[in-house]
Amino acid sequence: MARRTPQRGSAYRSYAVVFEDEHLLVVTKPGGLLTNMAERGEQTLQDQIRKHTKKSSEPDAVAPSAAHRLDRFTSGLVLFGKTQRALEGLGAMIRDNELEKHYWVLVYRAEMPKAGKITAALERTDQGKRKMRVSTAEHALPAVTEFKVEERIGSYLLVSARILTGRTHQIRVHFADYGHPVAGDNIYGNKPANIELREKHGLTRQFIHARELAFKHPVTGEQLKLNAKLPKDL
Repeated sequence: MARRTPQRGSAYRSYAVVFEDEHLLVVTKPGGLLTNMAERGEQTLQDQIRKHTKKSSEPDAVAPSAAHRLDRFTSGLVLFGKTQRALEGLGAMIRDNELEKHYWVLVYRAEMPKAGKITAALERTDQGKRKMRVSTAEHALPAVTEFKVEERIGSYLLVSARILTGRTHQIRVHFADYGHPVAGDNIYGNKPANIELREKHGLTRQFIHARELAFKHPVTGEQLKLNAKLPKDL
């Protein structure tokens, strides 16, 4: 059965709160929901949060806004700012690569180094404004993904990945180019393997989950490390 897509203005809430104070909100996004910037009236995670979150009592309170984004079909932790100070601090933190982002990723083909770093630069393709590819062109964007193999599961590997840059589709393109496409990825993945995963195991989306965020609170200075368990659909 197709999942109903919430529309703007509905009371539907699909996220869980992991951390909240007067300046920040961290929630878990389900796979299938856009973080923000939807078209045609589709409700986003940010829409839901603005509807259900109490406004901060701080004098520089703003509508909660996402500091970063996850792909529609990636689940996991997303960080929102609730005050102008927090948003400015988060923006600087991301620019300076001080927000640690860790993911669970299931990749196809079970032979790869136990740990490593992928440093291939990325650029957009001509096949769609959101599709990316590895490139050696001068205008290509630097991209760095560190990984560690955690477990072998049949023909797949469960990998812990950390991205040191935040490029569109970075994890997906990096692992596909490395010869280990992400399980369930309908753009860069292995189509026959994805069909088998869907029919035998019910996997209907890419197996990427933002499992941990580690950072210094932009207002209080507190060191935070927040985690999210794998959802049931993975």
